[in-house]
Amino acid sequence: FPYTTLFRSFRSHTAWVLQEIKDPRAVEPLMAALKDTDSDVRRNAALALRGRIDSRAVEPLIAALKDTDSGVRRNAALVLGEPALGEPKDSRAVEPLIAALKDTDSGVRRNAASALGGRRDSRVVEPLIVALKDTDSGVRRNAASVLGQAKDPRAFSAFLAALKGVDTEVFAIAYISLIRWGEPGSEDALAETLNRFGNTEMAQALLNSGNSRLEQAAREWAGRYGIPIKTTYSGNFVRWGSQR
Repeated sequence: FPYTTLFRSFRSHTAWVLQEIKDPRAVEPLMAALKDTDSDVRRNAALALRGRIDSRAVEPLIAALKDTDSGVRRNAALVLGEPALGEPKDSRAVEPLIAALKDTDSGVRRNAASALGGRRDSRVVEPLIVALKDTDSGVRRNAASVLGQAKDPRAFSAFLAALKGVDTEVFAIAYISLIRWGEPGSEDALAETLNRFGNTEMAQALLNSGNSRLEQAAREWAGRYGIPIKTTYSGNFVRWGSQR
């Protein structure tokens, strides 16, 4: 192999190995490696910064969200979404991750949507609601999952609207989230949705939600279609209002 190829391979492997070494002395070399001319080196350097308690890495990773290589951008979004060993997520990443929801690469958009989770920041809600209509199902699913933990009035309205849609992945997250939130008045919407678009999985969820109105709706639906459903106390189902 040419010397330059071997040297690039060595740099890439070094960045990869440093993922397992959490020595703080590795942070600055890895930050520098995010500007390497080889995309493999930059990808591995971004991943190697995962889980490190060092705020110095945030800005270089934000810059990497604009890298020409989609793999680097994916890894940067992934790492920015993880708190460093229990440390809170850095608020500097919020706006860049919101912008990444419009990236041309679906993998970047998926990771950006997930990375916006677990943040008490109202800025993330509207962009994630928009992402519920992304062309990629993974982006829609990740956006719905994050919104499902937010319990924001805007997310509530978006999930009510999602109950009328045909996106099965968002649909499932929407009705589970609405059960978890237990907002008064959403029972009728859930019962209507079961009758119009529901399936056995949804009927089981409503039956075991602990809400008498939803339990009745589930039994009526099951009786209408002759589908057996049963009450269980295994704890595998979300209970009404458990996230109030």
